[in-house]
Amino acid sequence: MDTRNINKEKTVSPANIYENAITAIQKGKYEDALHLLNMFLLFEPTNMNATLKKGLCYLYLHQIESAAEIFHDAREADKNNPHVYACIAELFKLQFEFDIAIDFCDRAIKLCKDTEADYNLLLSELFFYKYDFDMAFTYINKAIIQCPHNEYNYYWRALILKRFEKYDASVSDLNKAITLYPEFAEAYRERASVRMRINEVSEALNDIKIAQHIEMDEENELLHVAML
Repeated sequence: MDTRNINKEKTVSPANIYENAITAIQKGKYEDALHLLNMFLLFEPTNMNATLKKGLCYLYLHQIESAAEIFHDAREADKNNPHVYACIAELFKLQFEFDIAIDFCDRAIKLCKDTEADYNLLLSELFFYKYDFDMAFTYINKAIIQCPHNEYNYYWRALILKRFEKYDASVSDLNKAITLYPEFAEAYRERASVRMRINEVSEALNDIKIAQHIEMDEENELLHVAML
C-alpha cells in the first residue's frame, strides 16, 4: 500500500479550512466557523478577510466587545479597506443604530467605488428597518443589477414589495430566491405569508411544511456534528 497517497488525502490545506469556515458562516454555525478561522489564522495571521469574518462570528454570537475590538484594530491597520466599514455598519445594525450604520456603509461604498453588491444589499436592509421603503427599493435594485445570482437580493426585494402590497411581484422574487437556493427555509416561510394574503391557502400551507422540513434537516445535521 502506498501510504504517501493516504497522507496526502489526510492533509487539509489552509484554503480548505477557510472554505469550510465560509460554509459554516453561511449555515449560521458561527462557533464552528470561529474555530476554523482561528485555525486558518495560525497559517495566515495577517489575512484581513479572515480576521473580519472572525469579528462577524463574534458579532453574531453576541460577543459585541470582541467584535468591536477586532473591527477597531482592523480600521487602525487599514483605513481604506471598505470591508472594515461594512463590518462596522453590520455591528451598528445589530445594535439598532441604523443611521450610524448607514454612514459607515456609505463610506464602504465610496471606498470600493460602488462595486460591491453586498453593500447595497446592506443599505437596503438598513433603510427597510427605518421604514424608508422607497430608499430600500432603490438600493436593492442596484444590488440585483450588480449581482443577479444572489438569492438574498431577491428575498429582500420581496420583503419590500410586500410592504408595497405588490404581492404577485413579491411571490415572483421569492420564487427566484428559492430557485437559486432550494434550501432557503425563510424564503418558503415568507412566500407562505404572501400567499396567505392573496388567498392561496393550500400553497401557503405547503410552503410552511417545506420550511419545517428544511429546518428539521438542519437541526439533525447540527445534532450529528455535535455527536462527532
